[in-house]
Amino acid sequence: MTGKQRLGRYKGTTGSTYAIQLPVGSVELAYGRGANARTAVDAQEGSCSGCDSVDCPLTSPRAQPGETQTDNPLHQQFGGYHNVVVGRELQIVDVEFVRQLQHIPMGSAPGDFLDAIVVGIDLLVTKLGPAAKGNKRLYMITDAEAKSRDPEEGTLEEQVEQVATAMAEKGVKLDVMGMRLGKEMTSSIRSEASLQNELLLRRLLKAAGGEIQTVESAASLMGSVKVKVVRPVTTYRGDLEISPIMKIKVWVYKKSYLQRFPTLKPYSDHAPAADTTASHTVTHSKEYVNKENPGVVVPPEEVRKAYKYGPQIIPVDKEDEETLVLHSEKGVKVIGFTDAASVPRHQYMKDTNVFVPDPNNAKAAVALSALARALHAMGKVAIVRCVWRASRSPIVVGVLTPHLGQKENDPDTLLFNVLPFAEDIREYTFPSLTSFPQEILPTEAEIAAAEKLICSMDLATRGREEALRPETTLNPLLQRFYCFLENKALRGEAEVPPVEDYMRAVLEPDATLLEEAKEATELMSSQFAALPAPQEPFKFNEFLRHLREMCYGKQYKGFWQPIVDARLTLINQDEAPDSDVSADEAAAFFAHREIRNADAVQPMEDDDVDEMAALLM
Repeated sequence: MTGKQRLGRYKGTTGSTYAIQLPVGSVELAYGRGANARTAVDAQEGSCSGCDSVDCPLTSPRAQPGETQTDNPLHQQFGGYHNVVVGRELQIVDVEFVRQLQHIPMGSAPGDFLDAIVVGIDLLVTKLGPAAKGNKRLYMITDAEAKSRDPEEGTLEEQVEQVATAMAEKGVKLDVMGMRLGKEMTSSIRSEASLQNELLLRRLLKAAGGEIQTVESAASLMGSVKVKVVRPVTTYRGDLEISPIMKIKVWVYKKSYLQRFPTLKPYSDHAPAADTTASHTVTHSKEYVNKENPGVVVPPEEVRKAYKYGPQIIPVDKEDEETLVLHSEKGVKVIGFTDAASVPRHQYMKDTNVFVPDPNNAKAAVALSALARALHAMGKVAIVRCVWRASRSPIVVGVLTPHLGQKENDPDTLLFNVLPFAEDIREYTFPSLTSFPQEILPTEAEIAAAEKLICSMDLATRGREEALRPETTLNPLLQRFYCFLENKALRGEAEVPPVEDYMRAVLEPDATLLEEAKEATELMSSQFAALPAPQEPFKFNEFLRHLREMCYGKQYKGFWQPIVDARLTLINQDEAPDSDVSADEAAAFFAHREIRNADAVQPMEDDDVDEMAALLM
């Protein structure tokens, strides 16, 4: 089949579909040197974590041993496209789809990944039609070990360019999960076909849009198949105001966001089974009662909020609460600039946002790029005041850090992080190591041992895939929940499954890595072996007596009681010859003044101890 024939089925057709996903926890992959590629395509509007509704067919270049299996629309109409099977037509995801994913057959005949991609595009265009809107994406899982079929006309490279052009016209993106692909894998353990196919795939992805991810484990495979495509929604659109006469049009998006655990809602099974319109939802109602007379219900209009200030209750009316809200004008204004070193990373709060230039304003792109590059060159950051929305939106102060584009056509942007106010900071002051005596500072040998340990446990060791990359590392708590949902959907009485091995890669240190670092670990341990420290019994005994006097009869009982329980008593002469405390005196240290609950100040009702009250006692 020629390159033109390969593309003839949908040439001249226009249209689009939605971004693709596979339900997480539903893919089982066996791969080898035969039927080696699987292309998943779906059409979705929304999310696809666990068992969300998604249209998802599956095309598999495969054949059973001893026979050729081919079942796809293009083969039926034009011939060719051998060893490509459409496992499921585009339709809403259901339990049957989950079962089918768990039993994808694997043959031994070679499959052409270009044929699989073309069949996948055809499914999308045919199903959704030329008027469909949305993102379009294919996923392909392959080891690229089968040699691509040479075309009757032209070269493979030219054929790849034709496929890429057609994908670009249709707006179709491709993501490839490459088993044993990537520069991390040495050519000595890869076939010539694998190396050639990777070059072809990279050329295709560069022209059509998409990415290739190296996959070495089930955990990284699950991370490569994105759990959810979240439509980018701007947090803010407007001016980045540097001065009244200098403003840059920007859009602000969330760069990272903590994914919450799925909410389990209460449902009722009291509705008749035959009632197909029943929602089975449960409604909640709340009522307030008089504390002294629980039988008396207080109407909502008589309920008022209050603040407990010491022993007093200060009521706050709804009108007062509204007045307390600061109504600020929407906007982002630069307060000034400071050294990047003066804004430590541990003060970053909440999520990270990214400032990008208004895509419809070329001057804004140049201005933002100039600002980002100047900040980067000078080692500076901008301090800004932000109000994302008008009216009730809170005022935040944050820092803008320059982030220069790392790839071709990547724009220069600014990363935004919220900074704390004084009330938000928790200070824990520790002495500097430079103030310690020289004899307790680490030696050169100890520092070298630490460096060796760090190098031996490097997660990006040469020749292997970097472990625990955020882009491909799934939240094990969420994955365990989705696996449980899958089991419950397939088997209603299923119990919570044990932790999967691919989840343990996140929960526990890698056993292979620990074994490789054994020598470095032992060296580190030997450098910091615990040695008996010289005792100073007089200072210790005085400190312990003083501590006892402070804690007896006061609200520090909770601190002192563990010392009593552990019988951490005075150092006696049998333990240290220079001590002035006998063994009997040390044994009786706790006997003559036991802690009495009656003597201790009763704890306050609030969980937090009032620090000022503690100082006054």
